[in-house]
Amino acid sequence: MKKIFTIMIMLIVNLGLLAQGQLDLQKIVQIKKARYELSSFAIHPELGIVCVQDEKSTVSKLDSTTWKLKTVYQPKIDNSDLEGIEVCNSAIYILNERNSKVYFVNENKAEELKVDYKNWEAENKTDLHIDKWRNAGYEGFAIDCKNQKLYLAKERKAKNIDDGRFIFEVDIKTEKILRKIEIKAIASNPDFADVKFEERDGMQFLYVLERNSYTVVRLNLSTNEIMRYSFAKIAASEKNQQNLYITDHEEFGIAEALLLTKTQIWIGVDNNQEKVNKNNKWVKKYNLKGNAPAIMIFTRPEGF
Repeated sequence: MKKIFTIMIMLIVNLGLLAQGQLDLQKIVQIKKARYELSSFAIHPELGIVCVQDEKSTVSKLDSTTWKLKTVYQPKIDNSDLEGIEVCNSAIYILNERNSKVYFVNENKAEELKVDYKNWEAENKTDLHIDKWRNAGYEGFAIDCKNQKLYLAKERKAKNIDDGRFIFEVDIKTEKILRKIEIKAIASNPDFADVKFEERDGMQFLYVLERNSYTVVRLNLSTNEIMRYSFAKIAASEKNQQNLYITDHEEFGIAEALLLTKTQIWIGVDNNQEKVNKNNKWVKKYNLKGNAPAIMIFTRPEGF
């Protein structure tokens, strides 16, 4: 019976090799701060847009008229590498990739959300080796606030471990892992960079940012239907290599932050403090300068 149950809760999503559409660019802006490695952002009912960055244990708010940042919280987290931020009602949650843990931010304090991995490992007769994930751990997360569910997106395959990228659906109240979600990749080096949850018209969706395939994926959590939109024509060269910023590793994308509004899709980059590529036509068109991180703002496709 346990084997049957395990098969039922494993969600394998099959999809085509090509994205279903192209996102239409509205504009590209830059955050007014050069040394900021944008990792994730979310919308707060009072603060507006809130965001986090790599290596720093801070929560900032972003003014979308001046594109300036202001620190609002500095939760104390040892060895922090913040890769995700979410808002449930007015509560803020953040994700630290170095230990693959999610925290509730209570002013400048951080309270860990527990996840029962031992029960999952016992049921599936496996060892997740979380202590060995390191920089291949959780890169983004989403919260279904109404139903108190957590979606944890593991970035990619960890070194020397036979795993890969996946998403855990977790019951926040019981701390139990409900299912493991896998999305078949279209990139040769697949990864997840950020994830958001939405519920509308009686349906629940996960939106996942695939950094190395330059796509935003929508997964219907009830039907398993997949829809993909690409932003490669903006962020990548003809050989599907990122070229907004100068880099020695063109095989890897740098889009890390995903934000959804009713009419727009925002995709923010962590350019590792590298300078913009002055030869890029989008850099020229939007007068991008220096090494401040960029945010690409797209029109949200109807029905997506």
